[in-house]
Amino acid sequence: MTKTKKKKKPPRSLAELSTLDDFLKEQGTFEEFQAIAIEEVLAWQAAQSVKDK
Repeated sequence: MTKTKKKKKPPRSLAELSTLDDFLKEQGTFEEFQAIAIEEVLAWQAAQSVKDK
């Protein structure tokens, strides 16, 4: 089993990144992460409403 080396990206300067959203959009994963975050919040809210009863 051989491992393939990933091509290292050069480090980014702080001026290039403004927000996590910008980074995720650049990587093409913003919508995926947003959907997961929404699902986790809804699950947490449902758990809290059951717990409070």
